[in-house]
Amino acid sequence: MNSRSLFTNAVGMLETVLEPTELLQLLLQVETEHGRLRDVDAEGYQDRFLDLDLLYFDGIVWNSPELVLPHFHIANRLFVLAPLVEIAPWLQDPLTGLTAEEMYQQLLARIKQGKILPQPISRIERTE
Repeated sequence: MNSRSLFTNAVGMLETVLEPTELLQLLLQVETEHGRLRDVDAEGYQDRFLDLDLLYFDGIVWNSPELVLPHFHIANRLFVLAPLVEIAPWLQDPLTGLTAEEMYQQLLARIKQGKILPQPISRIERTE
């Protein structure tokens, strides 16, 4: 992948009878089935064609070596917050108490103030 690659970012909600770690294992299995290879010795970002993250789980705060909930990068990633706000602007972060909409607005403000680098994202509408 290169800096000009196109990515599709999406956020979804689901109901499950699985526990958080069981759901994580299922997501990892789906990634593997779609060709994701993980180098356990690599540090930092690794190219991948599919990346499934568990952002929240029923308001649970979880911190273990294999899973951190809520996902620790949510508040700093426009490509996560923008689609999250579309489906659940009311969703409340259990650590901060902020809604997805509030986190989104705060992130936009920090970008506008130059406190963090711009995160250009674009939306392409599907036509059928």
